[in-house]
Amino acid sequence: MIKTKEDLKKYLKEDLYVNLHINHLTLKNKAKYTLYANESYKVIKLLRALRYHEYYTNQSKIQCNLLKRWKNSLLLRYYSIKHYRLEAKYGIKLGTNVLGYGVYIPHINSSIMIDCISIGNYCSLNAGVVIGRNQTLDQSPVIGNNVTICLGSKIVRKVRIGNNVIVAPNSVVIDNVPDNCMVSGVPAKIVKTNINNRK
Repeated sequence: MIKTKEDLKKYLKEDLYVNLHINHLTLKNKAKYTLYANESYKVIKLLRALRYHEYYTNQSKIQCNLLKRWKNSLLLRYYSIKHYRLEAKYGIKLGTNVLGYGVYIPHINSSIMIDCISIGNYCSLNAGVVIGRNQTLDQSPVIGNNVTICLGSKIVRKVRIGNNVIVAPNSVVIDNVPDNCMVSGVPAKIVKTNINNRK
């Protein structure tokens, strides 16, 4: 969760490095990526809007003086609108205060829907991924670190996905998944163990 400026910088830096493999976004980079309609740069724009939305959402809950509260309120409104507009434009729904840092999204306009309690750090979300709850928020999935969710996979119900897991393409996960394994099928079953999926 992004609570401080340091947290915000860390999330932005890790997201940038995982998607574009650079540490700083220069004006030259921006011009090049915009000119060539780079997909990863579009992902970064969405993730930046999301991270600032998360930061100002959390800042709005902190007691502060009137001027700072007013400033935070305006910035929260601006980044929430920007975040939701980019989600609608790119067909990717990401909840606030859900994704860990270093999230990798390889394709834009890819119909990704995320509605869960939390997703860990350095996770990969591919096209057509749906992560959803059964009915209420406490019936939502919890996903660990270094999890790769492949094309068209679905994770539903109150399940816990461990660390270093690969969910194979077009799988439907309805049961808990332990650490360091690959699952596949409908419903998903463990097909490989002792894997190393660390980034």
